[in-house]
Amino acid sequence: MSLRMTESYATTVAAVAPVLLLVAAVEAHQFLRRSQQSSERMVEAYERAMAEVSARDPESSRTRLQEIAARVTTAARAEDPAVNSYGWVYFAWSSVAVSLLTSLILTLGWLADDGRQPDPVSAWISLISLITGGFVVCNLVVVTAIRASRREVKAARAYRAAIEDAVRNQAASVASEGRHS
Repeated sequence: MSLRMTESYATTVAAVAPVLLLVAAVEAHQFLRRSQQSSERMVEAYERAMAEVSARDPESSRTRLQEIAARVTTAARAEDPAVNSYGWVYFAWSSVAVSLLTSLILTLGWLADDGRQPDPVSAWISLISLITGGFVVCNLVVVTAIRASRREVKAARAYRAAIEDAVRNQAASVASEGRHS
């Protein structure tokens, strides 16, 4: 396959590369937003459970707090793949950004050159960069969505179990104190 940088090809690359960069930036922002919302939900659930524990028995609240914190932290680390996936997501996004920016710079530089010649190297770099960028952007959207939904289900189950155990333990503690009184 003979590939050469031509004006129409360079113009197309110069139009497509920024669009892929924009989509990549939006997806990275959404990934961060989802992660932050997940953390906020965890903290809210934890605070609600602690308020309930503290309202029933202020003396045991510190012990219950430590138990719930240990269980929630352990569950979050064990069952939340996003804790370990930030690295690969950022690597993929930064690779796409560098690749697309390189392609864009080469293409715009070629378009700006008055004595331009058909350049197969720049054309191939641009093509590979656009294919890779499009593939990574599309796949990361799908993979991130699947992982996020799985993570949310697992995290919700783990947090619910930790909170239910703490409330059950508190209820048992209150019931046993009632029998001793």
